[in-house]
Amino acid sequence: MSQLLAMFVKVVRKISSHFRGLVEGEVAKGLPQAERADDGDEESAGVDGEARSGGETKKERRFRALEQDLAEELKEGGKEVNDAERERIRSIIDSLPLDKYEQSTAANDWEDAERQVRTGKGGGTVAVKSGKAQSVKRKAGEALAEAHKEEEKFREGKKGKKGRR
Repeated sequence: MSQLLAMFVKVVRKISSHFRGLVEGEVAKGLPQAERADDGDEESAGVDGEARSGGETKKERRFRALEQDLAEELKEGGKEVNDAERERIRSIIDSLPLDKYEQSTAANDWEDAERQVRTGKGGGTVAVKSGKAQSVKRKAGEALAEAHKEEEKFREGKKGKKGRR
């Protein structure tokens, strides 16, 4: 029984490989050739009998091998996207108002900071004073009045809400 089964499997494999070969041959006939030798004629028969005039037919152009590898094409596309993103980010950064973070370039301020570093004052932290006008500090009365206003707004917001039951 086992020998008979083995012979049957062998015959089925041979038959299926033969049929597979026939199908592959028919499919190969329908595909265009990779390269064709051109006779130099201005008009000659193209793929599947299509007339071609001096150049390639539409099918030949469609089935022509790629000029560059897929990985190379992806690298190029990625580079283009990265460059565009860098330009977009650069334009955003250029449009930001960075003047308020600008450091003073007065020689006196930098000399004081260098002196602090040399003497070791400040525990390693150096501060360079800005030449811009400092913000005006609020007086105690104004700060207290502002705090009361904020507290009243907060309490008004709480009164409107009721707990769920």
